Amino acid sequence: MRRLLLSLLLLTSSVFAAPVVSQHWLDAKVHYWSHVLRLEDWDIRAYTAHAYELKDETWGQSRRVIPVRVMIILVLDPADYPEVEKINGTPPKSDKEILADIEDTIVHELVHLRLRDLVMCTDESEEERLAEELTVNRITAALLRPNK
Repeated sequence: MRRLLLSLLLLTSSVFAAPVVSQHWLDAKVHYWSHVLRLEDWDIRAYTAHAYELKDETWGQSRRVIPVRVMIILVLDPADYPEVEKINGTPPKSDKEILADIEDTIVHELVHLRLRDLVMCTDESEEERLAEELTVNRITAALLRPNK
């Protein structure tokens, strides 16, 4: 009976465990997409972050230090997906969907960087911010899902 309970516990914990996102995997995605978007002259790093470290209702964010060409991207830690999905009322994502979502977030933030020369306004209006976000979302989708 103990063995059965232990087996069930191990099975359920592995079924519901979030995928592990290594720093190597994040570095590889940043390297690949930085090359695609011709951002090799920037020092770009991506790290996982817990939900409480990110802006509300976001799955990731970035910070840029333009004079020294440095960008830090924070993506939601896979372990926090169930919590955020529950708060947002979204269905649970599979491991494959979580990894795709993290890559999507990295590309999204890199496209913002690529477009920064077009949107250098510091006092941009809400309408301009929304227009940029829509453009970034469309370009990201085109890069990641070209046949859809």
